[in-house]
Amino acid sequence: MEGNVNLLTYLLLLKRRALVVVLAVVVALGAAGAYTFFLARPQYTANTVLFVWQNQSTDSTGSTMTYNDLLINQNLVSDYRELCKSRAVTSLVAEANGLGPTDTAALTSKIDVTTKSNTRLLLITVTDTDPVFAANVANSVATAFQKVVVEKMGAENVQVIDTALVPSSPSSPNKPMNMLIALIVGLAAGVGLAFLIDFLDGTVKTIEEIETITGKTLLGVVPEFETEG
Repeated sequence: MEGNVNLLTYLLLLKRRALVVVLAVVVALGAAGAYTFFLARPQYTANTVLFVWQNQSTDSTGSTMTYNDLLINQNLVSDYRELCKSRAVTSLVAEANGLGPTDTAALTSKIDVTTKSNTRLLLITVTDTDPVFAANVANSVATAFQKVVVEKMGAENVQVIDTALVPSSPSSPNKPMNMLIALIVGLAAGVGLAFLIDFLDGTVKTIEEIETITGKTLLGVVPEFETEG
């Protein structure tokens, strides 16, 4: 019973402060909408997939060392993931795309290299405001990476599986998600602000509050009369 009374008290509080909650939601949605639809520059993501393998080696009995090969492959993938973002690779990418020294330095922040779980696949992802540039750089990274692996490491164990295509739609900002987050944040802020305002408000508004403060039962209420003239 006490829980129901407390819940009712909270609901009545929110009803009294409904304007505060609504204003908080409107402000949050307005700010998120302004940023998402007018200020944020659309970002486009292109990716290419590489396959990395290790040449099979055999032991003295002629059997394939599967476990050792597996460990070597895992290490190779980790090494190659870092190599994709090295200066040896990015300098070739910059040259292929006609970029200057300043743009070359910023290339690393645009490139992300990940591995797909329990596979020997490298996913090279490039994000930029220009979709054509993002695709060109992703493909350039794959080409430059293969060249560096062959020339510097003497290995030919990287194959391009999927080349990057020009993305037709931006990957960010995520407009529905941004607005949903703004709605949730606005509601949370509005409810919190409503409780704070009510907590700081020292006026007594209900009979129940009077009885709680005085510890006595209210016997009657003096009606309010309208005066004429």
